[in-house]
Amino acid sequence: MTHTTKTERRRDLETPHWRDHERSVERGLSRGVQPKGLPALLAWFREVSEGELPTAIHKAGVWRDHGPDAEGGSKLGTPASSDAFRRLTEGTSSQLDGDGCYLFPLRAALERMARTGRPLTARALYRLALHQGDWRALADQLSYPDEFMELYIERALFHCWREYATERRLT
Repeated sequence: MTHTTKTERRRDLETPHWRDHERSVERGLSRGVQPKGLPALLAWFREVSEGELPTAIHKAGVWRDHGPDAEGGSKLGTPASSDAFRRLTEGTSSQLDGDGCYLFPLRAALERMARTGRPLTARALYRLALHQGDWRALADQLSYPDEFMELYIERALFHCWREYATERRLT
């Protein structure tokens, strides 16, 4: 007889329903319903942070800069940056598209959080995005106990979601 832990039994019970749960969370997010709990907040955060990243760094062609304000270029063939990558690296978080919506709404929300009294929280969430939503890896990197980081990240994501949702309604 094999002995399973309570955690393993719980995982085995939830596994068949995980896909349905993920679809339910996605439907709620598409309607603008606030995600409840850390797993739903992390799913939302990963989705919006990955959605702001360009799919390509370079585009076809060689980067050449001509004219009186030329900053460089290359006769050797420096690859040209894609427009999406250039906007990400050279632009600001408050950039708007033709419809008046933020090009980078999560980035704008984090910047607003940093300016309005939560700079450490914004920085932690930025680092969480670099870890692709893996809060345990972030806790290890910062040498924080998992118990502390789990509570902190859940509350930080709650504040981020509120800021993100507010800015989406205002634009």
